[in-house]
Amino acid sequence: MAVFIAASDESYLHGNHRNPFFYGGFLAPLSDWSGLFAERWKKEVLDGPPGIPWLHMVDIRSKRWREENGITRYQAEERVKIAFEIISDISSLTPIGTDLNSGHLLDTFTKKLCLRSGAVRRFEPDYLAFVAYAYLVLDFCERARLDVEKVDFVVERNSNITKHIKEFYEDMPAGLHSIGLGRLVPLLGELIPGGKDRAPLQAADLLCWYSQRYRAGDLDDKNSRRYKIIAQRKGVRMDLTDNNVTQLWKIVTSDALKL
Repeated sequence: MAVFIAASDESYLHGNHRNPFFYGGFLAPLSDWSGLFAERWKKEVLDGPPGIPWLHMVDIRSKRWREENGITRYQAEERVKIAFEIISDISSLTPIGTDLNSGHLLDTFTKKLCLRSGAVRRFEPDYLAFVAYAYLVLDFCERARLDVEKVDFVVERNSNITKHIKEFYEDMPAGLHSIGLGRLVPLLGELIPGGKDRAPLQAADLLCWYSQRYRAGDLDDKNSRRYKIIAQRKGVRMDLTDNNVTQLWKIVTSDALKL
């Protein structure tokens, strides 16, 4: 039996919160994340020279960020190439992701949530997408990774968004029982907020950025070929239709809606 880590991130196409929204990341045994993957990522992607604090696609493609970190455009491109090679070489890294129409969610679900903490918040796409992603991870583990003892979910630390995702995560056991999937509850491990310097989160950022732009047709031939190496790997990707979003909304919010 083994502990698995599901490291995830999100991406709005072109940074617009009304554009298609992708939430996803990689699932793998903890031993694989902390072993060869961690060693190679630090040595070949981050240490350089020149060294960089992290690999995030928005930053690495920013001229200003590159200048601040003393890395050329060519060197930055090489780091991305190496990152893909590392992910490709470690076969246990399983891509899992979900898409949804964030514009539809924001337009349709205008009610606010009164959370257990007492905070009242608009229901952001991040919350719904994370719940859907977590379900996909657990379902995949039950079907395809019978060696899983539990799954810890690593998410990027992001002030209030992370705080409220934590509250939704804590309510997942009740939600799973309510839809007849209580058998998945024992797989739920910890929700672990992490900084940008966590290598698994950097890999998740890479997957999200490329997944969004490939679907939108924004990648050139070189980057499309690069992405397909990972996209063709066994994993899970689910497009949430507007009707799916409506059903998930009802499940997740239940009696927590506040006018």
